[in-house]
Amino acid sequence: MDASGGHGLSVLRRLAEWSAQPALLGNQQRVGVALWKAFLADLVEWFRVGRRAGERTMNCLVMLDDADTEPVRTIVTTLALIRRERSSGTPDMAGDPLTVVACSRGLLLPDEEATRAANLRQWSPGQRATWLRAALPDLSVTDVVNLSAAVLTREQDSGRAARSVYRLTFGQPMATTHLLQAMEAEGRSPGTLEDLLRSATGQRAADDIVTRLVGELPEQALDELVTLSAARDHDGAARLASAVGMRHAGELMRRGAGLARAWDPYPTAGPSILRELLLRRLDARPNDDQPPQTDIVSAGRTPSWTRTFEWLASQCDQAGDQVGRLYYLLAAGHFATTVAELVTWLEASTSSRPWLLGVDVITTAPRRHQGATLDTPLAQANDLLIGLGQNDLMGDIRRGRPTMAVAELVARLWIISDPFSGEPLGDVHYLVAGTYQTLRSHMPDIPDLLHRREHDHAQWCDEQTTSTNR
Repeated sequence: MDASGGHGLSVLRRLAEWSAQPALLGNQQRVGVALWKAFLADLVEWFRVGRRAGERTMNCLVMLDDADTEPVRTIVTTLALIRRERSSGTPDMAGDPLTVVACSRGLLLPDEEATRAANLRQWSPGQRATWLRAALPDLSVTDVVNLSAAVLTREQDSGRAARSVYRLTFGQPMATTHLLQAMEAEGRSPGTLEDLLRSATGQRAADDIVTRLVGELPEQALDELVTLSAARDHDGAARLASAVGMRHAGELMRRGAGLARAWDPYPTAGPSILRELLLRRLDARPNDDQPPQTDIVSAGRTPSWTRTFEWLASQCDQAGDQVGRLYYLLAAGHFATTVAELVTWLEASTSSRPWLLGVDVITTAPRRHQGATLDTPLAQANDLLIGLGQNDLMGDIRRGRPTMAVAELVARLWIISDPFSGEPLGDVHYLVAGTYQTLRSHMPDIPDLLHRREHDHAQWCDEQTTSTNR
């Protein structure tokens, strides 16, 4: 008998039959399983009676990178099948010395095996587990600064470039490296990430990052994923998928293609940057100015940025979700409306804390950049304020309404949260600290919270100024 469960000649005969008919259902998997069992049996034999076997521990390691490619996924799936046979007590499957470390985007194992995988952080040596799952740590700010200094050989202010990249990638290793290499390939220091991504080199880097994060998807599925990126949570994505009639929505929502995890309360870096880059593709779609309240799809056209966000705002309005509605209205470009409704909400509030926390969420809304002029973050915030109606604004100021302070807070926090707004942000943080101080008289019930936020932004201003002057 051999490790494949039969006499050598009979196994070879079956292998020849399976190989001769690869299109027959299951034959390719049968060949793979038989060959891997034979390989593992050889490993066991080599460790037991091979040369210097007495000096070896019963273990060896195989590392598989880029494990989301089809050939490597086939290897992992085959090994999963063999491990499952062994755990079920198949008599011919003795323990083998092979440990496999496979690096992937996180969607590597078949569904049945994925549910059985234990978390490495929670696993103890006495616990039985076929697969252990571990999320690789993202790079710290210091890591990105050091990497930037090594990659950007022609850049004098590599620290500024590192901060700009980190705001988008949050240290996701692959994306961070791609963007820094794109900066180096450009041979110049782009003023902002927006400047870089408008170049051919930067666009190629962004496209490659998206491909690596989601894998190879049909064009229609990727278009649907772009539309889904507008949603700020799973519920919004589900409503979008239903309204648009997405063919691939079930798979995209179930496995997420990396995006679903961007809707978690504390998303990891990979899904966060994926959503940002998909939103840029949504931004590039032709605009559709028809009212979206009843139907997001007009004459079969692909949903545009404005139409998608206004439709999502209308859905939140129907559901009584005030924060979600203002988040989507701000993303759609309705800055003045968002400010006016926030002022009304604040004046009617008996408790200021929910209002302040709502502003935190609302100002993380995506911003459009397609066709916009490249300017400093402070100038971008001032442009938003200039768009307010000056007559109405002056009237509100005379009546003691906090319209100006709320507008300044929303504009500046929105710029700070936007990874494409650029550097430096020190002066914007300084002004935000002053705005929190101004708002104290309108929110007397939370002085400690406002003081803490004022202190935090003043500290961030100092850190940015110190880094810039270094």
